[in-house]
Amino acid sequence: MDERFPTMPKNREICQTPNNIEILIHYYTCPEPHPRFDSPAVKGAINRFIEDHIFELDHTKPSTIRVSPKGKAWIKMILLTPYPKRAWIDDHNNIIDIEE
Repeated sequence: MDERFPTMPKNREICQTPNNIEILIHYYTCPEPHPRFDSPAVKGAINRFIEDHIFELDHTKPSTIRVSPKGKAWIKMILLTPYPKRAWIDDHNNIIDIEE
């Protein structure tokens, strides 16, 4: 754990906030510090991602955060998520596709 960032609640694997996903994508695409790096929400998310091995601290460069292989796998899963489909479900729980 990095003491610069506050800790997050332990029930964190239930879902992610849009803010957390945005922070993940920021560090995946940009080596610079997050623009809201000093905000409690960003610091908390960074610490959470460090604890969960989504982010790694680059000890060769001060305050440099990079996405770990686990984080890159999560990004891949996010990018492969298809749009939701609309369907009808009949009284027998059969799913009937609806083309849009």
